[in-house]
Parts: sequence; C-alpha cells; structure tokens
Amino acid sequence: MNRRLTMKLVDPTLEKWLKWKGLQNLIATLAAKYNIELSNLVYDEQLYIKSISYKAYSECELLNSAREAATIMFNHDLIVNFLSSEDLSGTRAIIDQLKHSLKLNPLLG
Repeated sequence: MNRRLTMKLVDPTLEKWLKWKGLQNLIATLAAKYNIELSNLVYDEQLYIKSISYKAYSECELLNSAREAATIMFNHDLIVNFLSSEDLSGTRAIIDQLKHSLKLNPLLG
C-alpha cells in the first residue's frame, strides 16, 4: 500500500518543531525495522506541517510501527494532528485501522 500522510504539530513552538524534525532518523529506523519504505518527506516550516509518503507491505507491521511512533512522540511531549491521508495505491481502510490502533494505545489515553 502506498500512502501519503500529512500531520500538523499541536501547540507548535520552535523548540517542539525542532524536536519533531530531529526525530526523523529515529522514525526512519523504526520504519526500516517494520519493512516500511519512506519517501518524499516535505516540511512546511511556516505551518508546522510534515507530509511523508510511504510504502508498507503489511498492515500489521504498519500498525505496529504506528504504535511505536506514537509512543516515541508521547515520550518527547509531542502531539500531532493527522490532517490527511492519501491513498496512492487505491486502499483506504488502513488509515481507519491506524486511527483506531492509536486510540487503543494506553499511553495516549
């Protein structure tokens, strides 16, 4: 499944923005752990928005990586809103599962 996910930092400050951007290598390592290919990372410095395209081969691995990424964000006191998710391959259900799994994460309340 090929998707593009767009997120916006909640209550942005320059410090939070730099912290979020600084986690990119950790997130890339996490994606590789779950066999997810990241590409086309775009930042909007003015609006505190990040857009990233990715290719996941397994919904289960994608959900597991999303849980770990949410925990990383939580541990760094960062919260993002998911603005959009574009399906670049014709599948739509995965974003609903992703949102559901993030709600089930006990660290996120």
